[in-house]
Amino acid sequence: MNQKESVEMDKEPKEPVPKRDPDSPSDPHRKFTLFFAIGALSALLLFSAATSLIYSKAVSRHEKRFNEQQALQAYLAKKAIADKINWIADHGKLLALYSLPEFIQGKRDLNSLERLFKIEQSLSPENLAICYVDAPGKVVYGLPHETPAGREAERIAVKLAQNYLANGISKKEDMIVPPFHITNRFQMVVILFPVYIENRLRGVTAMTFDLKPIASHYIAPIVSGRYGAAYLQDNRGNVVYDHETDIIGKNVFNGIHDKYPDLLRVDRRLASEPSGHDEYRFTVERNGRVSRKLIAWDSVMVGEQKLIVCLSAPDMEIDRELVSFRTQWIISALFLFIALTTMGLFFLRTRQRLFKQAASLLKDRVEERTAELQAANAKLKQLSITDSLTGIYNRGYICKKLEGEVKKVIRYGHPLSIILFDVDRFKNVNDRYGHQFGDSVLQKICDAIKENMREIDFFGRYGGEEFLIILPGINLEQGHVVGERMRKGVEALKWDKPNFKVTISGGIVTHDTGSDSELLKTADDLLYRAKSRGRNRMETKTPNPVTT
Repeated sequence: MNQKESVEMDKEPKEPVPKRDPDSPSDPHRKFTLFFAIGALSALLLFSAATSLIYSKAVSRHEKRFNEQQALQAYLAKKAIADKINWIADHGKLLALYSLPEFIQGKRDLNSLERLFKIEQSLSPENLAICYVDAPGKVVYGLPHETPAGREAERIAVKLAQNYLANGISKKEDMIVPPFHITNRFQMVVILFPVYIENRLRGVTAMTFDLKPIASHYIAPIVSGRYGAAYLQDNRGNVVYDHETDIIGKNVFNGIHDKYPDLLRVDRRLASEPSGHDEYRFTVERNGRVSRKLIAWDSVMVGEQKLIVCLSAPDMEIDRELVSFRTQWIISALFLFIALTTMGLFFLRTRQRLFKQAASLLKDRVEERTAELQAANAKLKQLSITDSLTGIYNRGYICKKLEGEVKKVIRYGHPLSIILFDVDRFKNVNDRYGHQFGDSVLQKICDAIKENMREIDFFGRYGGEEFLIILPGINLEQGHVVGERMRKGVEALKWDKPNFKVTISGGIVTHDTGSDSELLKTADDLLYRAKSRGRNRMETKTPNPVTT
């Protein structure tokens, strides 16, 4: 045995060193790593839950605000359509109350009746046909548009008028609106105006107007994204207008919505409730995905019938911007998870900063969207009360203002005068110089009139070349002074046509008693008296000297 072996034998044998178990909780490095990973994962889950909750609430608030904007848009569109239809109906009532009784009594001839019907159609291009049927059911006179739609409109109007006369009358009515005539080709409304003389029914005036241009003007422009849009239907479920033109004329209760019970539930609400908002779900046939839409509606009453203005939009269009924010949040959460493994406590500050940025951006986008909708609604409201050619009030709004001013007079007793005037021989201007120059004449006259008005006066286009001025606080004598000043101002206008001159004639009346319609009738009579006395003059209740 050598020295080396002896030394090794003298040493006590060593126990084997146990290997460390990497899963043992006694390993501080592994324990810290596991604790930090659990903490990071918990923070990530907490952040994801918080952002999901905030996103859900943001979507809910955004959809609620969007639904309110839908309801406001539906109301404004309904208001504009109602004003248009009421304007047409008011003209029909005037024919039945005044012009046709005069025709029946022999005070007007057939040529005069024809001129009146043509004037009505020129004032309202939507008016497809006007006819008068006497009590025995004979068509005395009819004036349709020379189009297939006009001929169809006359046929339907005559048929409904004859049916009304044949069925007998249980009570006196000033206007009857049968169910609308809605097909894929024609969308028409017929209004019947019974003509009475001394409480005896002598006949029926029937007006048929086309809903197509009304829907194109007030419904078609309202869209929201790619799939959100407005549509129009009646209380019986007939589709009057839709961007999907193949369903126009179909009835929602006769098969086209049978596959969508939730949509049928909303259809029943549309038919029974004047306005409201709701949501519905349906399965898209092309991909089998369940889609959800928000809808708001408002109704236009036409006699006992109604038109329903509906605005619907899928939630993916409404929440498109919010979805992009959600994607940003997911990316931010992943970034925070990676950052937590290297930066530790910096996680909380990073999350707060990104959250505030996303929330601020969301708030700015929502406010921007709201501002755009408010601007569009304000523009739509302005269009509904303004005459597009002259920039002054349209007939519906100026008549509404007159009705309000008459109520103030009755309540407070202050004076009120009106001036109803039109442009002398304006048809000759259009015939000789063209309608474009005629339009510029009306615009220049309106500018001249406005220069002689106070801020509290109201000025509107009553129809064609006829205008109405409302003068609160002005008596008859003062009104005549104002009218003469305006007449002279128009007469003094300079034109770029040689030997060209424009004058106006009008009637001035002050409210004593009676309604706004009686006030307008008196002013209209005075206007015609001014015409008969040579034009270029203003007439009041007492004779005025001829002014040239």
